[in-house]
Amino acid sequence: MEHYANMVDLFSRAGCLDEAYCFIKAMPLEPNENIWLCFLSACKSHRAFYLGEIASHHLLKLNPQGSGSYTQVTNFYGQMGLLEQAASVRLRMKEAGLLKNPGCSWVEVMGGVQMFYSGDLSLPFTKEIHAFLQTLQRTMKLTEEFIA
Repeated sequence: MEHYANMVDLFSRAGCLDEAYCFIKAMPLEPNENIWLCFLSACKSHRAFYLGEIASHHLLKLNPQGSGSYTQVTNFYGQMGLLEQAASVRLRMKEAGLLKNPGCSWVEVMGGVQMFYSGDLSLPFTKEIHAFLQTLQRTMKLTEEFIA
């Protein structure tokens, strides 16, 4: 299945979404969640609404209890500017009793690895992490201005 996902990814990165979809339909195995997630991501990147809707349908059918699937479909509709559809998917997710998993990151601080979740301010190094991120952000902006 991993090889099929790689082929879908290759077609998609090349902007050949129709070919990727034909490849998925011709697979001798039933496409799994990873295949449809990969394809949906490509549809989002290339703003391919029709094919993205197909991927969304299959993704939610394959994993109706997966909060990640709902989140990706919601993000797809949001990026397409279809806020009503995004809200509808979020409502379906809520009605199913599913919660969105918060983003998680790891950062090395003073020789140790700290794990934190989006919105979590309880870590002992939270202030230092945020200060460092602000420094990085300023540096990136200055670099961007210098390059432009």
